[in-house]
Amino acid sequence: MRKLIFYSRAIDGIDDQNYSKFYEWNFDSNNGFLGRDYGKSLDSLKSFSEKESFYLEKLYEKFLKKTVSNLNAYHRVNEKEKNWEIIIGPWLRVCLFGFYERWQAVNKISRIENVSIITEKFSLTNIVTEDFEDFTNKFYEELWNAQVYTIMCHLKKITVETKLKAAKIKKQKKIKTFYLKDVFFIFFHRFLFFLFNMPKFFKDHKFIALINIPGSLNIGFDLIKKKSSFPLILNREFNHISNNKINSLSRIKPLAKIVSKENLSFEDFIGDLLWMVMPKSYLEDFADISYKAKQKLKRVRLMNIVSSSQHWFNDFLKIWIFHKKINDPKIKTSIWQHGGTYGFSKVITHQEYIETKVFDRFYSWGWGKNKKNIFPMTVLPKILKRNKSKSISNKNQILIILTRVKTYSKGDPWDSEEWNIDYMNQLMKFSNFANSKKKKISFRLNPSSMASINLKTFLRTNDFIDLNKDKSLNEAISNSDIVVITQNSTALIQSFYANKPTILFWNERLNGIRIEAKEEFQMLVSAGIFMSDFKEISSFFDKDKNEIQKWWNSSEVQRSVKSFLNLYASNKENIFFK
Repeated sequence: MRKLIFYSRAIDGIDDQNYSKFYEWNFDSNNGFLGRDYGKSLDSLKSFSEKESFYLEKLYEKFLKKTVSNLNAYHRVNEKEKNWEIIIGPWLRVCLFGFYERWQAVNKISRIENVSIITEKFSLTNIVTEDFEDFTNKFYEELWNAQVYTIMCHLKKITVETKLKAAKIKKQKKIKTFYLKDVFFIFFHRFLFFLFNMPKFFKDHKFIALINIPGSLNIGFDLIKKKSSFPLILNREFNHISNNKINSLSRIKPLAKIVSKENLSFEDFIGDLLWMVMPKSYLEDFADISYKAKQKLKRVRLMNIVSSSQHWFNDFLKIWIFHKKINDPKIKTSIWQHGGTYGFSKVITHQEYIETKVFDRFYSWGWGKNKKNIFPMTVLPKILKRNKSKSISNKNQILIILTRVKTYSKGDPWDSEEWNIDYMNQLMKFSNFANSKKKKISFRLNPSSMASINLKTFLRTNDFIDLNKDKSLNEAISNSDIVVITQNSTALIQSFYANKPTILFWNERLNGIRIEAKEEFQMLVSAGIFMSDFKEISSFFDKDKNEIQKWWNSSEVQRSVKSFLNLYASNKENIFFK
């Protein structure tokens, strides 16, 4: 019987060598990157089709209603679905899409004859996370995923052998960091509170909360100058530590009722599995967090709450917004776009979906003019670094900006098994080109290594290949002759603003462009900025660097870049928060 292992420690409990390491991604020097080790030659898991994506969108709405109903019953309240979605939307969508991808893998495993899963006895403490931030980290961990796969294998009636001792998970204490600038903000706010609490100033004043907004201090002073609103700059105000016990009976009971049933579909069990793995911040810790959240800025009358990224990960903040909306439905909640891909990618990311659906206003970087709740504004200040020079650099190198290659998928097209294999094999071609042509290539790794395949071990450095060590991405771009963007991301906007010869290179089938962006995208294609064929880009690299610079400075190329930036990274509008 072929044994399948979901995590590395399980090898210690196996005597024979007839096992496959599902958690590893295989690479062969002759055949390239091969994907996961299933122990049998099987096709890689494909990115979700449009039909599957549509199905999951409908499923999300269905289980959102069910989860909200369960939460209202559990907490003995009757709050609106839209308010609950501020809290649970990010988790529910990522979990649902990610679990669907894992269920596909389990269906694939079920087609292997005489396969057995080797695992250990897990407990709820292994799989229930503290909050969404903790969930985001665990979602990509080997051991956490091993338990998810094991539960699904039980539901699929695949043989599971429990041979190892239960894992002991050490809880990491959350430490609240405190910075000098926090002290400044505290005294700054106290002074202004005193000033604006004086009757003649306070009566008609409008307050706006800026949550971790880049350049918030400058924006705040600008809002005061315009007398449009009074800013509350809240950068490190939303932390919580709770230690309530897991309600095992409530979590396990629904799934336990159906585990013995045959031929379960994904839809048959996913609602019960979601309830079982739900972060504690939505169940056991919710009352404690709510009590603390209600005390935060209790007497301040807010007009608008603006966030850029904290609303996604920080459950305390989300629960605070939840209660603010309940107490005063007139308060507006707003999101300022914080990265690329928005408005451009064919498949809407989880963040764009939630942010444009749930919150009252979404301030984009220029796109979405005719959308109901989208307000085209300006790109974040840190992106706006325009290089006016039209000369070439002194380092004579090709910079390849890489994205993360994730070990586990959350249901995006750019982290599927199919996408990973395609992406890694394209990187091999860049390496082979550098060695054969003796061209200097510098790979810029994504600064976040969380949940990623270690590209340092995959990309072999030599006289022609190195790993870029510049402190910032802007510095790396500035020091290069040509920049290659390998994923639809913020990096392409930064490179365009730096006015460096830039090539966009990715698989358009796996990472498509939405209809609304086709016109601007086609301009990039016509100008020769976007390529998807490696033969085309390798021929481009063979050109003299002066010829490349002349091409980049041409009116057609500059016009297409400017048109793209005007729509997806605008700097025309002043910053405003209505």
